[in-house]
Amino acid sequence: DEAWPLTARPNPFIPIAAQKKVGIPQASAEASAALDKRLTDEWKHAAAEVVFTWPAKDKDKDLAHIRKYVGKFDCVLTDVSDAVGLLAVQGPKAADACSRLAPSLAVLKFMDTANVSMNGADCFVSRSGYTGEDGFEISLPLNKAGEIAAKLAADPRVEWIGLAARDSLRLEAGLCLYGSDMNEEVDPASAALTWAIPKTIRQNGQYRGAKALE
Repeated sequence: DEAWPLTARPNPFIPIAAQKKVGIPQASAEASAALDKRLTDEWKHAAAEVVFTWPAKDKDKDLAHIRKYVGKFDCVLTDVSDAVGLLAVQGPKAADACSRLAPSLAVLKFMDTANVSMNGADCFVSRSGYTGEDGFEISLPLNKAGEIAAKLAADPRVEWIGLAARDSLRLEAGLCLYGSDMNEEVDPASAALTWAIPKTIRQNGQYRGAKALE
């Protein structure tokens, strides 16, 4: 399990709505250090509900960072990681393979998300990944993860791979890895991650840690 979803409503943590659906470095205000990477999006069925997905190994650190600020806003932060799993299907045939279980996924564009039913389970799917290839990341009930994984793996185009294979692909695509290419000692600009912050937000300095990057 590489990533864990959390929900919060409404969204007090992302400076500008334009940053939703983007994998962005989570920066500290004091030093503009990259605390982690995360994927953020609004649930389609509830505009006031926001989903955060982080690498599982840093969940406690990330939660502590968010909880420093959550009390200042009218919102509720809920950790649902014990009940949710994540499957990533990556590669040029990912859309064909995943749309067998949920046909509507074929029309999603890069970084789009959708709530779909897969094998009778309610899933939250993003057309994204960290390989440089086309692909989907599927958040699903943990008790259904094995069943849906088996359904996907039954497709002859789908094979199991380890994170080392993903790592080689992300290197080819020039994608940074937290803990390797960026950390709390390396600011997002030094890690060449300014592309993750929209130009208008960079110009206005409307993000946490902006002063440290001036």
